[in-house]
Amino acid sequence: MRPEFIDSKLTSPWPNFGEKHDRRSGSTDQNIGKHFPGRLFQRYHGIYHRRLPRKHPTRAHTILQGLDFLGSSIDYVLAHHEKMDGTGYPKGITGEQIPLGAKILAVADCFDAITTTRSYQAAKSTEHALKILQKLSGRHLDPSLVTPFIEEIRENGVEEVS
Repeated sequence: MRPEFIDSKLTSPWPNFGEKHDRRSGSTDQNIGKHFPGRLFQRYHGIYHRRLPRKHPTRAHTILQGLDFLGSSIDYVLAHHEKMDGTGYPKGITGEQIPLGAKILAVADCFDAITTTRSYQAAKSTEHALKILQKLSGRHLDPSLVTPFIEEIRENGVEEVS
């Protein structure tokens, strides 16, 4: 059950924030701060993928700040789109500057984005997703996390979450 102040932030100004961002990572709502009114998405579809979603980690961080029980994991939400080479957002930090929890979320979020149907793409197979993670390892994702993630998926599969 979410605290009442969270519900009010989530229902205004945009009513639907969607499903879990990544249920396996423990995030509370999918793409908090990423949902935009239909007119904006349709009219600026090309811009949506380049600029507008870059605000969702900051918005999510702001929304979750009042939840003391989340502790430092709030910082992981803020930094989960940072990349090892510094080309990520919102701060453009690199390698060891990125909190470990954010690096873990980044791998899980990337896998989830590839293997679930989104408004902009159909879901891809698990094997296809693992190949993409391998390509992103080092430049975008922490290789010390990608390798064991891939090994875990190949050995034990993926549990379906409904």
